[in-house]
Amino acid sequence: MFQVFRLIRKGETFFFGHENQSFPPSRSQYGKLRSGTKSDLLLCLEKNGPAQAQRPSVEALLLDGAAIVNMQKPGVSKIFQEYSETVFLPYVTNQLMNAERVDVVWDRYLPDSLKDSARSKRGKGIRRRVRPDTRIPGNWTAFLRVDENKEELFLYLAEQLTTIETVQEEVVSTKHESVVFNNDRTDAADLSPCTHEESDMRLLLHAADAARRGYTEVMVRTVHTDVVGIAVAKFKYLSLSELWIEFGVGMQTPEIFASTRHFL
Repeated sequence: MFQVFRLIRKGETFFFGHENQSFPPSRSQYGKLRSGTKSDLLLCLEKNGPAQAQRPSVEALLLDGAAIVNMQKPGVSKIFQEYSETVFLPYVTNQLMNAERVDVVWDRYLPDSLKDSARSKRGKGIRRRVRPDTRIPGNWTAFLRVDENKEELFLYLAEQLTTIETVQEEVVSTKHESVVFNNDRTDAADLSPCTHEESDMRLLLHAADAARRGYTEVMVRTVHTDVVGIAVAKFKYLSLSELWIEFGVGMQTPEIFASTRHFL
C-alpha cells in the first residue's frame, strides 16, 4: 500500500510515494519506539502551576499498579501469598484511611507490542511462575523485567484486592480488559472491556468513572510523565473540581503534588 503526495515546482507536477510502515512513523523508527526525555515536560508545567509537598484531601485515589509493585518490595516475604498479605494489601488498605475509593490500574503486556523494544533495554530476568506458594526470587527488580512474571503477578494481586473487607469504601482493580471489585458492584460498563495496553490512559478512564459516581476530588499516583500530560489535557472533560497528580519514586525523590486546575 502506498501513500501518494503531490508536489508543485516551477509549474510542473511531481508525484512520489512511500510504503506504509507497520508501526506509526511518528512513534517508531523501523519498529523501535522513538525515545526522548519526557520528564522535560514537567519543567514547563511547573512554571504554570504551583507544586506542594503536603498531601491534599481527596475522595478517590487512583494507583498505577506497576509503579506500586516496583516500590513495595517483598522485604522478608518468602512466598507470593505472604507478599500479598503482609506488603501489598496493607499498603492499599492504608490508602483507604484517606480516601473513600481506591483504584489499582495495571499495565498489560501484549505480544508484538511496540513497547517491547523499550522494555528490552531494561535487561533480562529469570522466569518465575506466580502462585500463592511459589518462593519469591531474591532479585525483585530482575523478576519484574520479565513480562510473563508481571502479567501473572498483576492478575494474582488483582484477585487479592477483591478480598479487602470494608464498610463503605470501594476497591477497584483492572484485570486484563475487565475490572473487579471488593464489593457487590456490577455496573462496570464504563470501565470494561478496555483494550488500553498501559495504565497511562486507563487511569483517566477510572477518573471519569469516579466523577460519574459523584466523586469530585481525585488524585492519581504515578511515576510516568505521560500520565501528567494526559491528565492536564483531559481534565476539562471530567466533571471534577480537582484532579491531583502525585508524582515521584521512593523515599529519596520529593513527592510532587499538583492540581491540574492550576494548569488550565
